[in-house]
Amino acid sequence: MAVDSEGRLETLVARMIEDEGDRLTLTATLDLTPDSTGQPPLMRTLRQAARQVTEDFDSRLADAIEAEITDLQEIAVDAAERGMLGIIYIAHPDTDLATPSAETDEFTIVDLAVPVRSSFHVAQRPRIFEVARENYLERPVALVTTDLHTMSISRVMYGQSEETAEVDWPKRYLTQRGQRTARESTGGGTRADERGGGHSYVKQRRSVDAHRNLFANEAAEHLTRFVEDEDVLVVEGVDEARQQLLSRLPAGMAERAIQLGTPDPAETDRDRATRLRVLGVAEQFREAAHRVEEWFSGATPNSIGGVAGVQRASTEGRVATMIVHQDATNHFGYAADARLRESPVDAEAVEEALRAAFSQGAAIYFTDDDRVLTEQGGVIATARY
Repeated sequence: MAVDSEGRLETLVARMIEDEGDRLTLTATLDLTPDSTGQPPLMRTLRQAARQVTEDFDSRLADAIEAEITDLQEIAVDAAERGMLGIIYIAHPDTDLATPSAETDEFTIVDLAVPVRSSFHVAQRPRIFEVARENYLERPVALVTTDLHTMSISRVMYGQSEETAEVDWPKRYLTQRGQRTARESTGGGTRADERGGGHSYVKQRRSVDAHRNLFANEAAEHLTRFVEDEDVLVVEGVDEARQQLLSRLPAGMAERAIQLGTPDPAETDRDRATRLRVLGVAEQFREAAHRVEEWFSGATPNSIGGVAGVQRASTEGRVATMIVHQDATNHFGYAADARLRESPVDAEAVEEALRAAFSQGAAIYFTDDDRVLTEQGGVIATARY
């Protein structure tokens, strides 16, 4: 048994590609988001999936698959009770139910704190499409929350904070509150007192500005070391604090930052993760949309269209980037609308092209641009030569 609770999907995809395809394999992804009753509506989806995936198998194999789905139901219920919102399950149905073999008693579970699109596939090798899509969409988000004297950073991925850092300066050095001028201390009234008060205020203002500058410099230095190239950078807080920080960052980093206002102090960790995931997914689709537009406009050299062309280029090791439409496979959607959505293109050919592209180290993108689906069979690519 292999249990992967860390959810490192890029590693999982690599393992799935290495599978030699000599055993019957069930690959399932489940959205465990609860419905109005507080329970995930997965039982109905699982039963529908069982009917869908077993109709092409003889009774012996169908029984083995249904037995595996029964185990999956129990595992999914347990994951939901532990607060998980998604699960990935890969197993080898025991085709000899009378005499279980140790060889088939092997499965992989990945718990996710975020929803994953539901899918069920049975074939000789694991189905990588849905796991690869989830891996693409789950881009890490570096969340920066700042005010005029503190900055906290958290890298959020798979719905959970993975790494944090903080810069915190004493508030009294960075604000003017609580400090009295000479005029205030004497009660005021004379021109000399007023001049003294103004002088004290100027000194205080200069001190505050100096400390704010030092804080912002230190915060920017920490942030520059923390943020990685693949991160979606989100900076939230009052406008003055954001601008103070961003003005000290390298130009490229500052330009890519998504700016937000002060967060709701009552926001829960799960709500924050959900909010950030929406931002991360939108950023990934935006990146794919840019590449799709370049491809269709003719700005991309060595472009390849259609599944057959991409498959051929993949087998020749020429694919540099591959863009796949997210509906170029059969799936059951998310829990809010769990129903079978059949691919309008050759899903098996897309899966093989995707596997071949991954095997040669091509960069993979997923898009929702329907031109890729309706005009190019679900796949477009660019070649290395």
